Amino acid sequence: MKGYSYNRQQEPVSDEQIKAWLKELIEGEGFAYGYVKMTIILKHKYGLIINKKKVYRLCKE
Repeated sequence: MKGYSYNRQQEPVSDEQIKAWLKELIEGEGFAYGYVKMTIILKHKYGLIINKKKVYRLCKE
């Protein structure tokens, strides 16, 4: 499905929701993080199945 990623329960999570989480990270403590570290945080904190290339693309938007 385009425009979605999945969490560990195989439920779709929209790219818009992921962008909102990325904005929260950047506004909070994540300003010094690169997209690779942000990918790790998204995987651990929100349980997403996502790769670093998609996070890079979403960060560019």
